[in-house]
Amino acid sequence: MALELIKIGKFNKKEFTKKNTLAIKGIAIMLMIFHHTLRENYLWGDCKVSFYPLGKELVTNLCFLSKICVSMFAFLTGYGLTLSLKKLSSKYEWKRKEIYVWISNRIIKLISNFFIVAILAYIICQIIDGYTGQVFFKDNNVISRNI
Repeated sequence: MALELIKIGKFNKKEFTKKNTLAIKGIAIMLMIFHHTLRENYLWGDCKVSFYPLGKELVTNLCFLSKICVSMFAFLTGYGLTLSLKKLSSKYEWKRKEIYVWISNRIIKLISNFFIVAILAYIICQIIDGYTGQVFFKDNNVISRNI
């Protein structure tokens, strides 16, 4: 899907489609993985990494340039939120109640996604090491362990 954007003629309109946005976010995710896995020697651990045909120095320099993924996500998220808000009124004139409902829906969506991931991560970590509950819920404190 990401390669589809490279073809000539895919950006004929003046705005991104949802499909275009998801494709570019996919590219940003690949850049983020690239940045966080190959940037420094200590990240590789005991793994043998081949940099053929580019070479180690070029790859690590490209990894530092991959930080652009954060800007890509910020831009695309802002763009999508603006289009979502524009659906309420094309003249950018809203009633206060409409804005409150829109913001409330966005917050609920964000928080619900966070809690789904957090609960799944907690369960998986508890199954793997059995130590997660002790770290987060010791002495009725949330995160009471000094790391």
